[in-house]
Amino acid sequence: MIARMRSALALLLASCLWQTAAFGQCAPAPDSPYFFRNLAELRISAEQASKPAVAGRRFFSISNYTLLEHRKGYTVASYLLTEGINRNGQAQVSETQMREVYEVVDGQWRLASVETVAPPHEAAGG
Repeated sequence: MIARMRSALALLLASCLWQTAAFGQCAPAPDSPYFFRNLAELRISAEQASKPAVAGRRFFSISNYTLLEHRKGYTVASYLLTEGINRNGQAQVSETQMREVYEVVDGQWRLASVETVAPPHEAAGG
């Protein structure tokens, strides 16, 4: 009787674990470009929300996300930030090349600096 209950419990737990694995999505690992991209998106979302209200709808996107340097406790990332406001179907858009430095402080990744850099075609004189 006890063996049958254990088998039923084991089957139930295995079923739950399989469903969790099949439908759950893991967070990106801290050594993944996706981890740092998510940090940038969360920070930019918070900045957008804190800006004064405007007529129209604000939007942003991050593209060309690249880890320029990544070593233990230190990462430099670069991406193109496109942001704007959509007013009655007319979008005002600006693009900015961003560079962020992340460092581990007290066991947590922290944003150490953010700077605007010239896009590669402008920096090369093109």
